Formats: sequence, structure tokens, C-alpha cells
Amino acid sequence: FSDVIDGIEEAGFVAPDMSEIADVLFTTGTTGAPKGVALSYLNLAAAARNINEFIGNTADDVELLALPVSHSFGLGRMRCALTKGATVVMLGTFANVKKFFNEMKRCHVTMFAMVPASWGFIKKMSGKYIGKFADQLKFIEIGSSFMPKEEKEFLMEQLPHTRICMHYGSTEASRSAFM
Repeated sequence: FSDVIDGIEEAGFVAPDMSEIADVLFTTGTTGAPKGVALSYLNLAAAARNINEFIGNTADDVELLALPVSHSFGLGRMRCALTKGATVVMLGTFANVKKFFNEMKRCHVTMFAMVPASWGFIKKMSGKYIGKFADQLKFIEIGSSFMPKEEKEFLMEQLPHTRICMHYGSTEASRSAFM
């Protein structure tokens, strides 16, 4: 690297062919044994473009990423934010709710994604505190499992100006349906 930085050597980088395999992600095994899913660069680019189109995130957004990036949801959220030039704040887990809210405030987070179990934990530990971010949060993406209607309604009451986006999909197809 120092030779490239010092101008002694030219950086040689060839972009991959879009049809080449970029990732092998493993399914959770919901319908059988977990299996490796080979995804091309084109698959990943198309998924990020489609998700960004629906969500509407921009380069001005700050995403708090508390999902594991070893799973397609967390990794996909990171790709979506970075392809838009948004800022990503890596939290790694929702286990420390105080840290979650401190980072939301400190970094002026405009978006985050979660699974329903994470929401259940956040709500149990903090009640209606999420409502303090009603004017700050642009959207929340929720997915990977079922979320009861009452929980969605609670979020909508606390965050009336925030888009609450539920996604459905699989590792193979990424987030293929939104509402």
C-alpha cells in the first residue's frame, strides 16, 4: 500500500464481472436444512437498488446498524446505506438498549432496521421512549419474521412521521416484497 500511496506503483484493480459470485449466504433453514445461496454482484446490486427505491434513503441519512452483518438482513442494510453514500453507525446488537438510544441521539440517526424480537426487547426495556425520536427517524425497516399488528400500531402511534416498512423475502431473493 505504501508504494501505491507514494506513487511508486500504480494501483491495479479490475472490477469483477457482474455475473460472478459475490457472496455465499446461508439460509436459516426455515423450510428445511440450511443451505448456501450463491449471489452474484448483479443480484446484490439489484436488491440494493430495489430496496433503496422503496425505502427512499439518501446520502444524508445516518443508519444505526445493530443487526449482525453475517446475516442477509444486516449485510443488505449496510449495502443499501453505503450505495447511497449514507453514514452507517455500527452497533452490532440491540442488547444494550441504553447504548442504542444514546447512539440514536449522539449520531442523529435517521433510520434503523430490526427484527420483531429486537423490537420486543427494546419496548420491554424502554416502554414508549422510542417516541422521543419521532421527529428524527425517517424510516424503520422491519423483517425476517412475523410482527403482530398491535406492535406495528404501537410504533406508528409513537412515530407518526416515520415510515414503518415491513419486508418479506428470502436469502435467495433478498427483500422481495414491502408494505
